[in-house]
Amino acid sequence: MSRAEWKKLALVVSLVVTGAVGCGPVMYVHEVVIKAESSGAAAKVRNAAKYAPYEYYGACAYLKQARVRAGYGDFQWAIKYGEKSSKMAKKAIRLTKQRIEHRRDVGDVMSSPSAPATGAAARPASRSGSGRDTEVPDSLSRPSGTKKARPAKVEMPGGTGGSQGGGAK
Repeated sequence: MSRAEWKKLALVVSLVVTGAVGCGPVMYVHEVVIKAESSGAAAKVRNAAKYAPYEYYGACAYLKQARVRAGYGDFQWAIKYGEKSSKMAKKAIRLTKQRIEHRRDVGDVMSSPSAPATGAAARPASRSGSGRDTEVPDSLSRPSGTKKARPAKVEMPGGTGGSQGGGAK
């Protein structure tokens, strides 16, 4: 081979190696920085933390893990976590839309005059008359005049314990 052919071959090999090494960061930027972060921001704007908290915080956790993996140079796993983050954020957006629509539909039904009463007026009064909204089951209530049981004091062998004396010498 001539010297010119060797230079061409070296150039092709260097381009292939550079391209193979550079694919991870390029895919990471596309999948995580662009897609996952924009999906997460869209979910945040739509108040997904309130309406779809599992999906929203899952997407945030996956995005954080993608960044951690990229910091260690493990772009393959960073991309996988970025994809999961994007999917979870999109699911959070979808669920948020559904739950807001459902809330509107239920709100329209509940605001009609023929709807049953809700809130404190619909709840039965508590037995004690303390104004609490929850009922206490009979099995859990204490007879009046009794005290709460205190945990028993446990003495440690060798006195009061701690680091003063009594230890191995």
